[in-house]
Amino acid sequence: MKVLLVFPDVPRAVFNTALGWFRAIRADPEVDSLIAVNSRGLHDIKEDHPLSDLSKLESEPDITIVVRGYQVHKLSLKNGLPGTRSALILTDEPYETEAASAFNSGENQGLYDLVAVNDSATVHRHSSGVFMPCASDETVLPPKLQPKWDIGFVGTTDKKREAWLSTIDRACPGASWCLVGPKWKPKTWDKRSSHCQRVRMSTGPAAGYLSPKEVADLYAQCRIVLNVHRDGDANSPNPRTFDGIAYGLPIVQDHRPDTPESVVQFHDPGSMANFVREYLNGDAECVKRLNDSIKKGLEVRSEHTYTARWAELKSRLADRS
Repeated sequence: MKVLLVFPDVPRAVFNTALGWFRAIRADPEVDSLIAVNSRGLHDIKEDHPLSDLSKLESEPDITIVVRGYQVHKLSLKNGLPGTRSALILTDEPYETEAASAFNSGENQGLYDLVAVNDSATVHRHSSGVFMPCASDETVLPPKLQPKWDIGFVGTTDKKREAWLSTIDRACPGASWCLVGPKWKPKTWDKRSSHCQRVRMSTGPAAGYLSPKEVADLYAQCRIVLNVHRDGDANSPNPRTFDGIAYGLPIVQDHRPDTPESVVQFHDPGSMANFVREYLNGDAECVKRLNDSIKKGLEVRSEHTYTARWAELKSRLADRS
């Protein structure tokens, strides 16, 4: 089987999603050839030689997968997809925009045999849409490190995240933070009550991004990890949820209906803040709840890997061929 994987142009979270798919497909013994295409080059795949032009393909692939989210891959729009037996579009996170919906409408309607979306609430927007949750990269595991910070968070800021994290900050006086991501405004936090270490992340295409390994390394240095989704209507969790399950680290998040039951969730920032404070103070009930969450998550983590998603995708495409 020959597979063509089209990466997004910009190395942000969607790039890590594409990287997880790349590694899972490459490890599949049924795949004889895997070709990656990216107009900027594949920043984190040194062993592969990416193409920058779909017209340079030597032969037709059996399956073409286009991974894209907010950043639409210009190559697939400009040149169209090669004449493969099957094709796929994947969105990178459960925050689908109008641009994402438009990519599978109008002149692009029916371009794909199957459209996999990460949020169950958006399946109806797409022709041939199916729900396929986010996943974890099983090739990445965090190192065993002594915690350096009390609380960790990775992600871009928005009003909801600012509100939730500032509430937790006020509830945990003296706690140290590892806050990673662009556009954060720590001036909205009570700096007298905690020490917030802000790790800057550049998102420019030439400057790099946080790789899956870097995220895992940061998480491993935190006593507890937070996952708060950006504002908006959605049913399904983002990739950080599945990272937490796979890494076996203490993580809590805001509520999303499709979240695996092992994950500790909260409906409001005050409840999460109280839990985080008591956990950091060593409350036995909170510690047990997170330990049980970690144990249950590790038991099911193989169900939420890119390898599992790739196997499901192959099966679905075979049914439609």
